[in-house]
Amino acid sequence: MTAAQALEAAQMGRVSCYCMVNGTRREIIRSNPKATTEQLLKAAGIGAGSTSGAMVIAWLIYMLVSKVKSSAQNKLPPTPRPRKVKPSRRKSLGSAFT
Repeated sequence: MTAAQALEAAQMGRVSCYCMVNGTRREIIRSNPKATTEQLLKAAGIGAGSTSGAMVIAWLIYMLVSKVKSSAQNKLPPTPRPRKVKPSRRKSLGSAFT
């Protein structure tokens, strides 16, 4: 591995350290690879696009349901309002016995 390749591997987070123990190669340190800015931007774009698509689908379903609901209400006659009941003018029981 050349110095330029080692520097690039270190910047990408792909650095490993090996030691020879009793004639066998043993891995001591290994860093996990880091995501690049391009990969993160790509993932963010996919997430934003899928969220926007879900919002559009939800809006279309809402519009469809509201149109169906309004057309169903237009077919029914309006509900009549209840009439106000006048209070009765009966005499109370106390005044009936006097």
